[in-house]
Amino acid sequence: MYLYDAIPGGIGFAERLFRIRDVLLQRALEHLDGCGCDDGCPSCVGPAAALGADVKTSTRDVLVLLR
Repeated sequence: MYLYDAIPGGIGFAERLFRIRDVLLQRALEHLDGCGCDDGCPSCVGPAAALGADVKTSTRDVLVLLR
């Protein structure tokens, strides 16, 4: 998962996002589980074809471990 700020020097999102990381991870998991695809698609995991088989399952496993 990548969260980045394209403004040189940033605009202060990093600290705030870190404080709400549990909410972000939960919402990411909800988004993934709510996606109607079977194996992962650009909407839920990004470029699924480039990420290999079982990418949706693997992504879900990582999100659960990070929570």
